[in-house]
Amino acid sequence: MSKILIAMFAGTLNENGERVLPAFYEYVVSQLKKKNDVFLFMHGMFGDIDFGKPPENLIKKIEEFNPDLCILFNNSFYEIRDIVDCPILIYYVDSVIYTANKSAIKRHPNAYFYIADNESKNILEKEYHVSPQRIKNIAYFSGVRAKKEVKENNIVFIGSKFVSSGQNYLTQFLQEKPSLDEKEEFQRALDCQKECPFATLDDFVQAGVITSDKVFKYFDIKYFLMALSTEKRINVLDAISGLGLKLYGTSNWISEYFYRSRLSLCFSDKKIYSLEDNERVYNSAKIGISIGHLQAKAAFPWRVLDILNSNACLVSDFHEDFNRVFPKDLFPIYNDEYEARKICEYLLKDEKARLNIVKRSQEFMKTHFDVHTFFEEVEKMVSVQLL
Repeated sequence: MSKILIAMFAGTLNENGERVLPAFYEYVVSQLKKKNDVFLFMHGMFGDIDFGKPPENLIKKIEEFNPDLCILFNNSFYEIRDIVDCPILIYYVDSVIYTANKSAIKRHPNAYFYIADNESKNILEKEYHVSPQRIKNIAYFSGVRAKKEVKENNIVFIGSKFVSSGQNYLTQFLQEKPSLDEKEEFQRALDCQKECPFATLDDFVQAGVITSDKVFKYFDIKYFLMALSTEKRINVLDAISGLGLKLYGTSNWISEYFYRSRLSLCFSDKKIYSLEDNERVYNSAKIGISIGHLQAKAAFPWRVLDILNSNACLVSDFHEDFNRVFPKDLFPIYNDEYEARKICEYLLKDEKARLNIVKRSQEFMKTHFDVHTFFEEVEKMVSVQLL
């Protein structure tokens, strides 16, 4: 039995206002608890912030626990390199651009092990100078299982509306009465960000994408990465909202009106966060749709594997890692909201085609995405027994 410290951002609260594990984390923790002693730390701080050192009471708890391995999702935890005497594994479930404690990693890049997609791997090697031997791209897994459920919905989506009300840089830019050339430059910058979500403001300037001081002032990279991801998600969901969509997720889907009344009316205020919740929702739907964040250019969301492992048919946007881990035509992929609607209409009309995709998906999942294989790879990487 090994002692494992696990730390993560967990933004979901249950009906009692208590912080809870999202489905993927729940499955990871449950599997590790079978043969290990787990110290779990959840918090509500997301993004590339600097946590600094832990408070004294937490340092004492960590020292008393004396972990054999620390698993930090997105490195979203206090800097503990000088506190623990064990391997620290940083597991990127989002892009490396959202990693916490960046300065600590840059100071000691090879003091950690990393699980990251290929895009993040390249950034870690080039910008953080991490040795390639310290990074692995290990295919993950799903805890969802196919079960017979009455089909309650044609299409389901579980996810957040990323941007909440607040500062709007586009509105501020327009209030400055920009010229037509400046508006066109702003649009080109937005288009470039869609294609190159990891680019920095300096990259845009050096490439000549941004030349106007006014555009430079209001083009906030982090804000527009979230805003464009929200726009993409709304456009796709709105296009299929008339086909029997049920939408689950963050409360800002209805607390902030975004002029898509039909889509707003598809929202269910039932909280869906546990593995059991996700499993039931997907198994009781004909189609599960996936709409990724722009930063997930290579890697794909957990929901992809969850849907593939359920009795719903996956319809997804494209991610570069699909070419690496899935056979061609395993499930339908759309390029825009119009294709998404067309594919969903077809699958809802042709039950035989839908079931055939579901069957092939489940068969592929059984042989290629196993939790034990994942942890065996982690064991080899950090030299700590987990299973």
